[in-house]
Amino acid sequence: MPSKLIEVKKVIGHTVEGKPIRKSFRAKTKRDAEKKYLEYLKTEESQHKRLQHYTFSEFAKVWLETKKEEVNDNTYKQTYLTNIKVLEAKFGKKLMESITQMDLQKFFSSQSGISKSKMDKLYLISNSIFSIAYENDLIDKNPMLKVKKGQVSNPKELRTYTNEQYRFVIDFAKNHPYGLGIFIMLKTGVRRSELFALKWKNINFETKILTVKNAAIKEYGSYVIDKTKTFSSMRQIPLDDEFVDHLKSQTRHSDYIITLGSKIDQVADLDNWTKRRYNPFMLDLTEYYESKHDETVDPLPKLRIHEFRHTYGTLLYRSGTDVHTVSKILGHSDVKITTKIYVHDTVEDLRSRIDFTKLP
Repeated sequence: MPSKLIEVKKVIGHTVEGKPIRKSFRAKTKRDAEKKYLEYLKTEESQHKRLQHYTFSEFAKVWLETKKEEVNDNTYKQTYLTNIKVLEAKFGKKLMESITQMDLQKFFSSQSGISKSKMDKLYLISNSIFSIAYENDLIDKNPMLKVKKGQVSNPKELRTYTNEQYRFVIDFAKNHPYGLGIFIMLKTGVRRSELFALKWKNINFETKILTVKNAAIKEYGSYVIDKTKTFSSMRQIPLDDEFVDHLKSQTRHSDYIITLGSKIDQVADLDNWTKRRYNPFMLDLTEYYESKHDETVDPLPKLRIHEFRHTYGTLLYRSGTDVHTVSKILGHSDVKITTKIYVHDTVEDLRSRIDFTKLP
């Protein structure tokens, strides 16, 4: 039976919070274990190893501080903080130098099925964190270099209303007690987060202009008003007479256009609004549409909230509005985004450009 090894524990460094980091050295005798410790120190010194050890969570905090100065609060909270929490759940207590390429590959493979956008954000954040750690000599190499992203879910195809369906829904929304929010999104293309930050003062009824400069974001369990998603999201949207006339006819209960329940002086809870306003509205809309159309007419699609905005952008483009104007109205940061989403032809668009009479 082999003799039991003697273990000697030594402090080899400290975390950024000042907590000691201990490492075990084992040998047949205490003297040999101490010798291993001294050899370890010499190796660390000769290779110019790090003098300070960070856990992933500790270094992520340092990394976040630099990012906070580069982006607006909305992007910082919704993009960086949210995704850092996902990474911390897996690597938070691990020392940066102990996280391997295999650890990271297992993590990204386990995330298969999430959206492409979510996967890209997790990957970019991870790569940035480890790249900066490497550049500052906190780790020997960037373990993200050969990590591959996991499989992502196929994005759901965005649906829209037809011209006839759009007109039907607009008219229904104008006469439904819960229809104001849907009406505004379908007539302006604002994001849901922007809708809930809108105040009456953002509408100039004389010039027929809607000014978008804020968004509602979730912070510590409740919604607060912050800046828009990006600088380009701050914009002015031209309004038509129907929008102006309908909004003028509304009773103002608060500074906010969209309110919910008794807390009229606070930004409405987006999640509660979905349950208490959007869902009942869509049920009533579907029932009313079916009562007015027979089985030969295509059923009305139950659009997701974001698809109201998509419908507006699509109808704008198909009505002849140039892509640059559509991009500005929707608040896209790059016209390429607008082009990718909206500049595509339906089979009827293709048919209209074919002169079948000239074919042999």
